[in-house]
Amino acid sequence: MVKKCICIILTGIVLTSTCIGLVGCGGQKQFYTLLEAYHQELITFEDLKTIHNGFGQGRKLSEESQASVKAELIEHYDDLRGTLIRFEGDIDASETLWDDREAIKVEYYCGNFSGKEAFYVEFLESQLQWTVTMEIAGLEFNMGINCWIIIWTNPDGLNV
Repeated sequence: MVKKCICIILTGIVLTSTCIGLVGCGGQKQFYTLLEAYHQELITFEDLKTIHNGFGQGRKLSEESQASVKAELIEHYDDLRGTLIRFEGDIDASETLWDDREAIKVEYYCGNFSGKEAFYVEFLESQLQWTVTMEIAGLEFNMGINCWIIIWTNPDGLNV
């Protein structure tokens, strides 16, 4: 009887800890597409407008910073699975681009917005010189075929 009570109590403790752990994590990822970050309210409309108005005017990263951001992006690539789309109903490109993850290149740093870092990232070099248009909240972003603006929560506060 005592063993049964101890088992029930231990099971309760384990289940409670698991539930608290899951809720405590909040499910926040480290990397989001611009569209997803805006929809998740990680960045504001003002942030979105600033990114839009300064599009293409970001600064190049040092080789060291680029390598560290790329390493983080590869390590947390699962954050982007299912989200590398341009518009509702578009085909997700994350699986295809993962095959060539070493080709990922952080083209430039867009800035810090609401405590998040924004980067223009080329996931796969392409010989195709065409662009695609993505609209978010009435703002149009024209990007290279394999490029996305990625928002990084940078929870460890790495310097960029």
